[in-house]
Amino acid sequence: MVDQGFDVKLATDCKDDWVVIPRRKRLDADKWEIVHDGRPDIDYMQVDYPYQRPYDRSCGLHGAEWKRPDRAEIMIDDCPTMQGSCYFMAKKHWDFLFPNGLDDANYGTFTQEAQEISMTVWFTGGRVVVNKNTWYAHFHKGKRGKGYGFSNDQYKRHMAGVERGRVYCINYWMNTQDYKHDFKWYINEKFPDSPGWENWEDRIKVDAPKDFSATYAEKGYEPTW
Repeated sequence: MVDQGFDVKLATDCKDDWVVIPRRKRLDADKWEIVHDGRPDIDYMQVDYPYQRPYDRSCGLHGAEWKRPDRAEIMIDDCPTMQGSCYFMAKKHWDFLFPNGLDDANYGTFTQEAQEISMTVWFTGGRVVVNKNTWYAHFHKGKRGKGYGFSNDQYKRHMAGVERGRVYCINYWMNTQDYKHDFKWYINEKFPDSPGWENWEDRIKVDAPKDFSATYAEKGYEPTW
């Protein structure tokens, strides 16, 4: 479900090197109506510190809701990353950044799309912004989408691909020097108030060896499920 004229509103406030995301509401897909349960709309998302919990494969540079009530009146504002289900950018800029499409070889076909796009934009000198003047409503499948109709073997291969993409995303973006900006700029200068990133350069030396895949790599085999 989308706001009337959402595409025009996004295009009107989109510079050549921007990605623009609308405000996100919650959709009741059975009733096809917006959920009104007291929770605020989602405007901002940050990237999580990837080693929050030892040996937990659900950790990574994933997008997480970032509540910023102090910026509620700023209608078009910088955003570290996005959820990935709705975004707008100029086709010319897409073709410039991704001439061969997204990187399925390293990320796989089903993981980290939002981080690949948003970090490429930020690191090359562009902006990811939220436009609160328009909205879309998103249905979160949760357990209703688990498995996607896969056989057990297909699901194992799918999860192995997700894991490889998770690890690649962490290692690439936290270390790359391929762009105008790097990860230290992204966290320390551009979004220094990102929750969970306090003293991250010291913490990561201790936490990274406890990543889920790192423990398996030491044993010489890949994880399976």
